Amino acid sequence: MVGSLCGHCGERSFKRVEMSPRHSKYKITAIQCPSCGAVVRVMDNFNPGVDIHNIAVALGNLETQIESISACLPG
Repeated sequence: MVGSLCGHCGERSFKRVEMSPRHSKYKITAIQCPSCGAVVRVMDNFNPGVDIHNIAVALGNLETQIESISACLPG
């Protein structure tokens, strides 16, 4: 089976690199040749597992704050 080749230097392996473009709020993921650095693909840097974890932590913090406020209320 013939693998993909870097169009610039002919390298047969690639690496994933996270980048932060200037003037952007979001990071991107580039598939890059480890030998010459040529970028062969750019993708959104999206990981739903990390997002779900961050939302769960935020909800847990809100729950703690609501319980704290409820404990101070008369009744």
